[in-house]
Amino acid sequence: MSDETCILGRTDLLNMLRAEKIFKDKTWDEKNVRGAAYDLRVADDFLVVPSKDGPNGKGYRKYKKGEKRDTFIVLEPGDVAFISSYEKIHMPWTLAGNIGIKFGLARNGVLILTGLIVDPGYGMEE
Repeated sequence: MSDETCILGRTDLLNMLRAEKIFKDKTWDEKNVRGAAYDLRVADDFLVVPSKDGPNGKGYRKYKKGEKRDTFIVLEPGDVAFISSYEKIHMPWTLAGNIGIKFGLARNGVLILTGLIVDPGYGMEE
């Protein structure tokens, strides 16, 4: 890989992941590496998701850090969920990331409200 601006292909991306760059603590999975992308996974903790336990069968369930989710997240029309990724990002200072929604989710009406860029150095300092 050179110092030029480029998009990481599968080989370069895998090399960086195996060197524990981009994600830390081996939180990534090789099955999620695509041609020039990585598919993030929804974490089991640190979430706020819809629940039927509130008044009129509507409410939200908060999963604190370390508290494990044991059910699927089901979104009905108009529902909102706040999620975190299983992967723990620590982006090298020489790399930036782009966050986008999978087309199939968008086609089914899921709207992602997030920053679109992972800045160089994100997660390097805690």
